[in-house]
Amino acid sequence: MKRVIPIVLIAQGRVVLSRNFARHSIQGDPNQILSRLLAWDSDEVIILDISRNDRVKNFRDDLKLKPDFNTGSSLTDLTRLSSKLTMTPLSVGGKISNLTQIEELLSSGADRVIINSSFSTNRKFCVDAIKEFGGSTIIASVDYKFYKDDFKVFIRNGTECTNTNLVTYCKYVSDLGVSEVLANSIDRDGLGKGFDIEVINKLVSHLQTPIIACGGAGKDSDFIEVLQIEGISGAAAANIFHFKENSMYLLKRNLFESGLPVRKPRIRD
Repeated sequence: MKRVIPIVLIAQGRVVLSRNFARHSIQGDPNQILSRLLAWDSDEVIILDISRNDRVKNFRDDLKLKPDFNTGSSLTDLTRLSSKLTMTPLSVGGKISNLTQIEELLSSGADRVIINSSFSTNRKFCVDAIKEFGGSTIIASVDYKFYKDDFKVFIRNGTECTNTNLVTYCKYVSDLGVSEVLANSIDRDGLGKGFDIEVINKLVSHLQTPIIACGGAGKDSDFIEVLQIEGISGAAAANIFHFKENSMYLLKRNLFESGLPVRKPRIRD
């Protein structure tokens, strides 16, 4: 079965919407938003910490509220809390750079851990992580954009170009033995103009590793189009799920009725 995967982006302790990795708008408390997404029978939920620093901020200084450091202020705490709410698989990432972090996240309820920049900056750590915890536990997150006449991979929340061709880079992480590649288009992030079908088709033609497509989803037909591609194991999105009640259920019902190999949707009690 192919999966529909909501992504929850966390910045400084709050859920945010993203646009081209550069503009972020605050949506609210991660605990409430995760509870809603988990109740909608998501196939999997991805939690990504995209904070530029470790400071938690409540964004309403006028209310004189202190952030709750026990619920959702750290990625491990948020994972632990989320895992208690549901049996939905959780994949978690953000600044993962050592084996202790991975062990803590898995012990807190994460099913898989997502690694991004370290594949470019610390190959030994990534090899050790796959050896220690198994390739089935590790997802490679690859952010890319069109830059200097080619699709290049960017790291550190899209701020640093690796000058590496996208296909070449994805082959590299695939050969290391990761379970899936989360391919995220920076150019389409938050625009709602559809997935980058041309690039995705190129990736699946060169890789044996399953790909989760991300970046650009704006309507149900975008998911239908990308999930028809062989080699795509899932379609992920963030912004689209925040503006419509029961959006996950309604989307999956549409996909199911379209004949795509997705689980029959239901609304959990």
